[in-house]
Amino acid sequence: MGDRQEEGMQVLLNVYDVTSTPGDPKSTTVRLNRITRELGLGGVFHGAIQLVTPAQLGSSEPVEFSFGWCERGTGVYAVHACQNPMYQYRETICLGSTPKTLEEVRAIIQDAKAAWPGCSYDLLLRNCCHFCEQLAAQLEVGPVPGWLNRFAVGAAATVSMTQETVKTVQEIGQELG
Repeated sequence: MGDRQEEGMQVLLNVYDVTSTPGDPKSTTVRLNRITRELGLGGVFHGAIQLVTPAQLGSSEPVEFSFGWCERGTGVYAVHACQNPMYQYRETICLGSTPKTLEEVRAIIQDAKAAWPGCSYDLLLRNCCHFCEQLAAQLEVGPVPGWLNRFAVGAAATVSMTQETVKTVQEIGQELG
């Protein structure tokens, strides 16, 4: 059997509200996310992936992996599960069990550290939720729910469409001018 788990390591998605006042359940973002999340419209969320067997990954406490901006080095970081001090914890969603071995999981995390430099962070196009989507796919578990990153994806599409419209209007103006 080696180090392959009989049922595989469970993979969890920990979801947080992005708010300027962590710990305040009455903040505007938390209240808005509560409504938009229930309607499936998305919201302003932070996501992190937790592997249920943290001791095997070199930690005595449960940890979660996420991605964020930094000037140099990797943007992938680990914090105690469900306790990221920059956000307000909301919920945990089970994504399933990975068929990957412990060594394969370690390699995936190491590869992610190289592939996700902190300076590549983009609020709309390459954020923590994109990281969670990719990590879940690499771990071969269920996808993260669509509502997690729906706000950023929609905003990115709006920005792109607006830029394309401005470009088209400028080209028309040049042709007429």
